[in-house]
Amino acid sequence: MRAFLFVVVVVYLGTISEGSGLLNVVRFEKKLEKEANKVAHLFNIFSPRKDEGLKPVEILKHWSTSHVNNLGNFAWKNCGKASDPIKLMNFSVSPDPVVLPGTLSIGFAVVSNKTVVSPLSADVVIQKKVGSSYITVPCVGTFGSCHYQDFCQLLAPIPQCPPEFMQKGIPCKCPFKQGNYTLPNITFDLDAVPLPSGEYHGKIDLSYDGTHMGCFEIYASIEAGFV
Repeated sequence: MRAFLFVVVVVYLGTISEGSGLLNVVRFEKKLEKEANKVAHLFNIFSPRKDEGLKPVEILKHWSTSHVNNLGNFAWKNCGKASDPIKLMNFSVSPDPVVLPGTLSIGFAVVSNKTVVSPLSADVVIQKKVGSSYITVPCVGTFGSCHYQDFCQLLAPIPQCPPEFMQKGIPCKCPFKQGNYTLPNITFDLDAVPLPSGEYHGKIDLSYDGTHMGCFEIYASIEAGFV
C-alpha cells in the first residue's frame, strides 16, 4: 500500500497532464515551479560555489547537466518491519530512466492486512544524488521531504479514480480496504516538470494512531527535458 499510495499520486499527475479536467494544469504547473524555485534557492545556499550567481531554476538545470553519469537501475524495497500490515510484493517502472516529458508504464502488487483510514501519518524523504552523495530536498510548503499529518488529505481531492484502477477494483483514496491489490500495467503520458535529470532516492514511512503501517523506498533516475 505504501507504493500504491505513491503510484496513486503518480497516476493522478499523469491523468491531469492528459487534460482530464481534474485540476487546472496551468495553475498546478505554476505552483510546482514556484515550489521548485524555493527548493532550488535553498540548494543554492548549500551548493558548491561554482553554482553561485545562478538563478534558482538555473541551478537545477546546471545540476542536471553537470552531475549526471549513468542513469537507470530502478530499484525498490520494503523498509519496515516483518510485522508491518502492508507490504509491497512487486513494483515495476518503464522506461528506466523515466523520461520527462514522455510515456510512463507502471505496475504493482500490494498486500494489505489492515484497512487504511484517515488520519494516515506519512514521513516523506526525497533526495537527489550529487556526486557521490545524496542531498535531501527540504520541505517547502507541501513539496520535498515533508511530514504529513494525514496523507489521505492529499488524495481526497481526486473526484474519480482512473479507469484502469476502477477495472481492477483498486481505490485511489482513503479508505483502502484490507486485501490484495494488483495492477499488471498502466501506461500514461507525463508532461515536463521542473525537476533536473539525475538519480533520486525516495522513502515514505506510514503510520496510523501510533501503529506502524509500513515503509517503502525507491531508487529511480529521471531524464528530464528541463528548460
